[in-house]
Order: sequence, then C-alpha cells, then structure tokens
Amino acid sequence: MDADPQLTAYAFGCAHGGLRDPATGETLAPASRLGLYFAESGQLAWTTRTDDQLVAFEAGLLATVGRIRDRAFDARPAPWRCRWCEYRGECPEASLEA
Repeated sequence: MDADPQLTAYAFGCAHGGLRDPATGETLAPASRLGLYFAESGQLAWTTRTDDQLVAFEAGLLATVGRIRDRAFDARPAPWRCRWCEYRGECPEASLEA
C-alpha cells in the first residue's frame, strides 16, 4: 500500500489542486495522508507519500505520456491481450490464438 501507484496518483492529484470543496469549488490544501477503506472487512488503512515520491511519480508520468504521444511502446502479444486490442487487425505481432 505504501508503494501502490494508484494511491500515489491520487496523492499527486491532491498535491496539484485536485481536491475541491464541493460546496464552494475552492481548491483545498493537499492531503496529508491517504486512506484506503476495505469494504469487506471494514478496515481503514492509512499511508502517506513524500515530496520525493511525488516528484518521481511525475517524472514517470511525463515519460509515459511522451512514449504514448510518440507511439513508442512495444506490443506485448498474448491471447488474452490481443483478443481485446483495437489494433489486433493491423499488428504484425498479434497473437494468432486470439
């Protein structure tokens, strides 16, 4: 949980003005901690992210966005992936089993 990328994305969004007061629309201060509620057990767990973790997340996010814009990503063929991929008809690496 302390290294979960989805929670880190939430922390990043909160740190960059993603929290707003629902009544006024005003931007709220960044969250000081993140809570994850496990509905089945009723357990609540807390974690935090450091400034360094958020900087590293942003760098990774920007690198990923750059690769997507440049269409610079390798195909990872597998029957379960290719079956749902919108590029399977034109991909030379598409799994034939899909």
